[in-house]
Amino acid sequence: MIRSSSVKRAFTLIELLVVIAIIAILAAILFPVFAQARERARAISCVSNLKQIGLGLMMYVQDYDELLPCLFNGDPGINGSQMGGGPIPFESLIQPYIKNVDVWHCPSIAKTADPGYDFTNTWDGNYAPPKQRTRTYSSVGRINTVASLPNNDPNTGMSDWGASPVALAAMSAPSETIEVVDVNSGDVNYGSPWGSLFTGCDTWKLPGRLEGFNGVSTVLSSCSGNYATPPQTQGHLGLGNYVFADGHVKATSWGAVRKNDFYLFKIAKPSTVVTP
Repeated sequence: MIRSSSVKRAFTLIELLVVIAIIAILAAILFPVFAQARERARAISCVSNLKQIGLGLMMYVQDYDELLPCLFNGDPGINGSQMGGGPIPFESLIQPYIKNVDVWHCPSIAKTADPGYDFTNTWDGNYAPPKQRTRTYSSVGRINTVASLPNNDPNTGMSDWGASPVALAAMSAPSETIEVVDVNSGDVNYGSPWGSLFTGCDTWKLPGRLEGFNGVSTVLSSCSGNYATPPQTQGHLGLGNYVFADGHVKATSWGAVRKNDFYLFKIAKPSTVVTP
């Protein structure tokens, strides 16, 4: 007897739905893991960028009798810029030691350019429109602290708007003193002074801070409106990357940076604890 060919059996609807459900569950589990892995890779790239900036800063210091850069000192613009005695941006001071524009951009922040920029507000005309480049790292100037209110704290930063620069020897702990921050200052055009300096109330922009006052409005009243808003950037998995005065780079939380009245920004470290 000749047997008839066996009947081909297809998936039932229930089986198909089970397979789809399993795939959906696996995707829900794995996609966040992949996203975190990508962000960790971007964070490592950001650390590498800042390490080069830190090395450039150290070479600058050695060439200038161990003086940190004098931030925002006035000098005529270069490369066709029409900015007269405009302040020199930090990246232009350090660039001869780095020679790479791209290291000034954190890969976790989208590349943006202000179309309103022209030769009158770009210190280095090579990066005026239509050649804008994104910069997301800023040098630390005088910031607002509890000890300094209502003024900026002279015990912080490399200098303040053209003031005398700080000597490395004046720091009680260079390895614990932040000099460059990873923060999108909102004004991100390379070669322009605007956004190059991290000063005053700019501490609200630091990554990792939770939205809201976060306990600082009572002590930093002049900045309280800024602290009520979300931080400028979310950072890398809640952390921000920072260059310290000895050139090393470290990922640090908002809480650690805010602790003891912005202790990590202080040139001479206080012996007493300031709260909150």
